[in-house]
Amino acid sequence: MRDSDSIESLAVGAVRDAISRCPYAKEDIKTNDKIPSWDGDIYIYSKEGKKKEDLLGMIHSQVKGKEVDTLSSTEITYPAEVTDLKNYRNNGGTLFFVVEIDPNDSRKIFYSTLLPIKLQVLFDDIKEGQETKSIVLRPFPSDDKNAVATILTNFYIDSHKQTSFTDIKLPTFKDLSGNKDVERILFSTNKIGPHDTSGADALKAFVENEICFYAQFKGSPAPIPVKESEGKMLFSGLINSPVKINDRTFFDKYRISYSAKGLFITFAYGVKLSWPHDGQQGRFNYVAPNSLRQRMHSLEFLSALGKSGCFDLGDTHYVMNDSSFDATKIEQEYKMCQRTSKLLDNLHIEDDLDISGLKGSDAFVLSCLETAFVDNQPVSGINYTHEGPTYQDLSLSNLRIRVILVPNEKNYKLTDIEDFFNPKRHIITYQKDNDDNYYVLPGMSLLDVDAFCSLSNIDYSRSIADYKELSKSNPHMLLIANETLNKMILSIDKKANERISSAALELASWLSTQSIPYITTDGCKLDILQLTKRKRKLNKEEIASLNDIIAKKELDPFDRIGSLLLLGKKKDAKAYYKTLNKDQQTVFNLSPMHHFWK
Repeated sequence: MRDSDSIESLAVGAVRDAISRCPYAKEDIKTNDKIPSWDGDIYIYSKEGKKKEDLLGMIHSQVKGKEVDTLSSTEITYPAEVTDLKNYRNNGGTLFFVVEIDPNDSRKIFYSTLLPIKLQVLFDDIKEGQETKSIVLRPFPSDDKNAVATILTNFYIDSHKQTSFTDIKLPTFKDLSGNKDVERILFSTNKIGPHDTSGADALKAFVENEICFYAQFKGSPAPIPVKESEGKMLFSGLINSPVKINDRTFFDKYRISYSAKGLFITFAYGVKLSWPHDGQQGRFNYVAPNSLRQRMHSLEFLSALGKSGCFDLGDTHYVMNDSSFDATKIEQEYKMCQRTSKLLDNLHIEDDLDISGLKGSDAFVLSCLETAFVDNQPVSGINYTHEGPTYQDLSLSNLRIRVILVPNEKNYKLTDIEDFFNPKRHIITYQKDNDDNYYVLPGMSLLDVDAFCSLSNIDYSRSIADYKELSKSNPHMLLIANETLNKMILSIDKKANERISSAALELASWLSTQSIPYITTDGCKLDILQLTKRKRKLNKEEIASLNDIIAKKELDPFDRIGSLLLLGKKKDAKAYYKTLNKDQQTVFNLSPMHHFWK
């Protein structure tokens, strides 16, 4: 353990050496100095040579030493005394240094630009009687004379801009939002040293250095500092250009971001390519999305990338040189997702699978479903005890899937699983007529409103096709189809679903061409119009057709009330509603048209 004087001497020496190597600065920092709160000053020059006529000005500095076992590689924190922070705030700020010293006397300098506005933010979080406040310090670029000069120059300029606002309540970006008195937001930085002509140096200066923002108000002589705005900048832009592999477009745009850490290209769905400024090779990073379909798309791209070893951004061709890219692992994940995606396709599931919502028990369900619908094999381990087929709803994360379970004919220990809405062999939905004849029903006929809201594997196209075919031999099928339509519309009011809306409109359109027992032609038209109005306002032609219905002398009361409601004439509809008996009112209240009375 070193004594305090030795620690301070080593710390001050490190800072003095770093400043002395900079041709734009001259230090006047003393060891064991007795000046309260400061250890000395640093003089800043506009040119190399440190001539008196090139002097920009002076900034205060404070140096602290700290013994450590291992030098830190990134940012550190240090408990600064609140009394010192008050003095810094009242005197234009301070460049605060902390020097870490390891057992071998190796030293590393860290710094914090304690500008007046940053100090004001710190004091917002300091309580009465608090003696110290933790501050964050970043590594000081001791070996880069131009970077040192840039830090010192920017600190001096911002310190002078902010000193007169020390005791003034300053606006935040939130305060400025929508403020019509703000003419513009200003920010700038200085980069000391040679510049290239491409503009890359200017961009790099903004992302490597701390930037302070200022608001220019109407009538104000000087820009006002914006509170809580100090920090390093991130430049980001969306590029509308295709990302291709072997002429196949995987993404139609990508985002480029440029920060102090490097250049980043973000494609979509968790795929990012990064190039650090330190010269390391570019590297692909992949964060698996929760969405199965998004994950499939990302893995398909990465799988193709692993096979080709190159890709195109617009017209620019890139060869991948990432030794950490695990093509084998990517291919394995891709095949697993392909298998699950094929399962959803075979079950006609359009909803996406939320992979993050999969629980432990879902693994068995997923395995059983993939065995049945991807491999077309019977399933083991279900312990099915029924003698004949029955249906069951299976949960898989956010999906709910209705299937038919039936014992396997060849092996009682195995179970066959079929799609409830597309059964291959076992049909369990029947209707019995007065002559004890059985008629097959579409699976959709058995669903209630809640089932329409929750089931993911309803095959609407197949069910509507079944209604059309079965109605040829069973005229009662039309009435059953109409009852199904009513439940579909009620489910839309309970939980909006574009897929159900489209299917309901298709079913309603077909029913309007049929002669349905107890259902009027106008009633079929109203079903189409009420579905349309749930999506958008009715057009002139549609409104005219409603007026034509109302103009009829002989009209079903339900059709008249429905037409008036669709036209927005609730008072007139109420008058006709009151002419219905209680049973009729109850029936109307349970109908989808009642929605337009709410």
